[in-house]
Amino acid sequence: MTFVPKKGDWVTLKCAVQLDDGYVDKQGEILELLKVFPARILSNQKVEVERCFPEFVDLGNYAYLLRETFTTGTDLHTGDYVLADLIECAYSKFTHRSIKVTPHQEREDLLRRSGGHHHWRKPLYNHRGV
Repeated sequence: MTFVPKKGDWVTLKCAVQLDDGYVDKQGEILELLKVFPARILSNQKVEVERCFPEFVDLGNYAYLLRETFTTGTDLHTGDYVLADLIECAYSKFTHRSIKVTPHQEREDLLRRSGGHHHWRKPLYNHRGV
């Protein structure tokens, strides 16, 4: 999977630099950007779809999914559960963005199996989403 950062994503940069020994703090010059990758990934997080919008899906707990990330031909509905790979971000109210998502259970399937009741718990995050 190729990571394409979006506005607000927290990233780590791997760069080729030339150090300047003339400065006390060894400031240098970035010669080339070699790689951009997420600062941290939380893999296979089970989350519930809270709201669906034309451009994105609110996954609750301050996480979101851009529609362009989701597999074409598959639709999400409020109450569905997905397994998401989340990266840290600072975008609007969100602290995490899903870069990969796999359908886990649809709400109707979950209710049918449990006789109309479900007792799933959402993952708990602190104020930074950790």
